[in-house]
Amino acid sequence: PSKLNFKYINKIDFTKPHCLYELVPEEFLKSAVSLFCETQTTLTSHLTEKTIKNLYYKKPFLGFACKGYYKFLKNNGFELYDELFDYSFDNFEYKNRLNAFINESKKILEMSLPELMNKISKIKEKIEHNYQNCKKISNNFSDLYNLKMEQRIDYIFKKLQNESVFSK
Repeated sequence: PSKLNFKYINKIDFTKPHCLYELVPEEFLKSAVSLFCETQTTLTSHLTEKTIKNLYYKKPFLGFACKGYYKFLKNNGFELYDELFDYSFDNFEYKNRLNAFINESKKILEMSLPELMNKISKIKEKIEHNYQNCKKISNNFSDLYNLKMEQRIDYIFKKLQNESVFSK
């Protein structure tokens, strides 16, 4: 799709390494929110392109991931979209967490588009904050792209120890 036809595209610098996921389906670009499931949802969680693309394309999202996923996001400087979603399921056990995620998704899908867009218009500052926070974290690790594979793990450990990029 032509990136020029979408509202946030001109604000994204696709020449930067953090925009490696620049190619997303046009349907994603035209959607109001993103509802998705992370790769791992039981034992551990890590952010994949399913989460990252929402931050870079400035799209409110609700993801199903491991217990504590939203706590992890908050601990790392991201703001939750409480105006759209109830995140109280974050610490539920798997089955209850999944059912609560499905119910939250249904609430969004049953909303009229004008109502949803109105709610989204009221959280623009949070969306921008999350975009800037994601860029900041990415920039902290930009040197990683220039290292040989064997040097990358040492680099990451050093960053984590010295710069508290990620909170416990």
